[in-house]
Amino acid sequence: MGGIRYDMRLFNGHDNYIDAAGNELPASYPNAIHRFIAYTSNFNGLSGSLGSTFNMDKNFYLKANIAQGFRAPNVAESGSNGIHDGTVVYEIGSPDLKPEKNIQIDFAAGVHSKDITAEIALFNNQVNRFIYPKAVYDSNGKPVLNNSTPGFPNAPVFKYTQGDAILRGGEVVLDIHPSTWPWLDFYAGYSLVDAYLKNQPDSTRNLPFIPPARLKSEVTFTAKNIGSHLSNTYFKIGLLHSFEQKNLYQQNAIYTGLSSYELQASQTPTQGYTLLNIGLGSDIVQNNHKLYTVFISIDNLADIPYMDYMSRFKYYPVNLAGNNRVGVYNMGRNASIKLIIPINSSKN
Repeated sequence: MGGIRYDMRLFNGHDNYIDAAGNELPASYPNAIHRFIAYTSNFNGLSGSLGSTFNMDKNFYLKANIAQGFRAPNVAESGSNGIHDGTVVYEIGSPDLKPEKNIQIDFAAGVHSKDITAEIALFNNQVNRFIYPKAVYDSNGKPVLNNSTPGFPNAPVFKYTQGDAILRGGEVVLDIHPSTWPWLDFYAGYSLVDAYLKNQPDSTRNLPFIPPARLKSEVTFTAKNIGSHLSNTYFKIGLLHSFEQKNLYQQNAIYTGLSSYELQASQTPTQGYTLLNIGLGSDIVQNNHKLYTVFISIDNLADIPYMDYMSRFKYYPVNLAGNNRVGVYNMGRNASIKLIIPINSSKN
């Protein structure tokens, strides 16, 4: 199996002038701030893939794939110059960015039987001119902060840049569903990604915002019918463990103005965490007719305080006192209920 495609991208950015409050102004206006610079970019590239699955017998299979990809810089990466509302980071784009091109090889081996499904998958992805946001530092090695946007003081400055990178990793998945116990299902999965820039010293070798290793396990109990009013009922309980990400691009605080205690806390690598999640659901029936379906889930049942490495708020200067960590925490215990009511115009 294979495929091929050709892409073309054309960006045409215009000059933009504003005042200190962000209001648009004509270019001739006195003291107008030149926020966006006009630029034109034209990109084109070829992408394709070729892969195959080999069934060794009825239960065992192998998969192999090779692919070449192309990705042009997007508008944010090439033209940003301001606060990103979702991350509270001042981002600066670069109109000189070149398109990413990559070659990826991946391989998988798996078993599928009436009692067990298992697969191990590995990949190696070489990306030329990988685009990523890089923190900006001054000549003294301190992070550059921007105070030009009202309501967003001391925003850390990130500028999009690029370099040749290697991304490699894999995933292991195991699902046990005994045919003799059809009411039981056990799932476990482990994933790992290692990503680094080529030809870089150790301090700047690791790519930022690469997810840490994760381990997920879940047990599900099901029942076809419980009494005369519950059908397709299930209950599941699971653990999600995120390991500490030690392969950091930087560990220093990206916000200044902190006390010595706060600075020490902000320099601590983002710790791993374990979350307990549960859920249940069922069809509600009457006279063998489904009335509705209800799902109930509770994530982070133990209400564990944690910060995910992927969060860009983890160094924001809040939660400063007595917890050895500066930043915005991820969500605590979260309960949700979902109700699905089928719409059927036919008469019973």
